[in-house]
Amino acid sequence: MKDKIKKILLINLIFLMSFFKIYSDVLIIPKKKPIISADEAEKSLAKSYIVPPKKPSQYNDEQKNVDKEVVLVKKKLPGGLILPKSKPLVVKKDKSIVQRKSKYFSEKDFKIANQAIKLMEKRNWFEAEKISKKAKNKSIYDFVQWNHLITTGNRATF
Repeated sequence: MKDKIKKILLINLIFLMSFFKIYSDVLIIPKKKPIISADEAEKSLAKSYIVPPKKPSQYNDEQKNVDKEVVLVKKKLPGGLILPKSKPLVVKKDKSIVQRKSKYFSEKDFKIANQAIKLMEKRNWFEAEKISKKAKNKSIYDFVQWNHLITTGNRATF
């Protein structure tokens, strides 16, 4: 038994060694990259690529510092405190409200459905079912009841 295992290992070893010798020419190790100075890099980039020029600054460094100081002086209080700009007291966003119409429900049923869905989102199932019963179209009530039954922890009685 031991001789058989030794023969199998020896055959595998010879096979693997021959495999590596055959494909050793294919494995090529890349050469190390040459070290290029910054000047040479810029020259090579300028030749091969179009590089946009740097944007000129609007102000000199001295003017920037002066502008910052003026802004800080305006915001300082006599006690040395700096306050941010005050926000407006009233902020309004005018939203254009588009009246939606339903293809499937009458105006009354559509309003009832909207109320029932708002109550469903608040998890007020009893009120949602109570309101949805008032609609002529019973699919609204079925929808509310179905949503109630599929929610987890609904405490529904069957």
